Amino acid sequence: MDKDKYKKYLRLLDAQTEAAISQTLLDELRSGRIANALELLEQRLDTSVLLIHRFIGEVEPAERTITIGVLRKIRQYRMRHPRKTEAVFDSEAQEDVATHEKVRKLLDETPDA
Repeated sequence: MDKDKYKKYLRLLDAQTEAAISQTLLDELRSGRIANALELLEQRLDTSVLLIHRFIGEVEPAERTITIGVLRKIRQYRMRHPRKTEAVFDSEAQEDVATHEKVRKLLDETPDA
């Protein structure tokens, strides 16, 4: 697969993923399962933090500064809204405690300035 086709494939895959997640969140909200929707969003945030930390070392300094700012905002959010799981999912949909702890540690280690 050439580079342009690969990029288009990745964009399509991203769009499909976003659509599926949005549809699931909307189903949860419209069914009154607010705790489930919140937990799914918290899990997405955890995944994003892990991915940011995986790739932050590969970006230019200016982008790194912006990215650290994003992590600071996430840390502030988590300080205001600590993780508490009230959602009811089957066992496959739940994140493990180790992931929560790893994300908390990464956010705690984010530089303040």
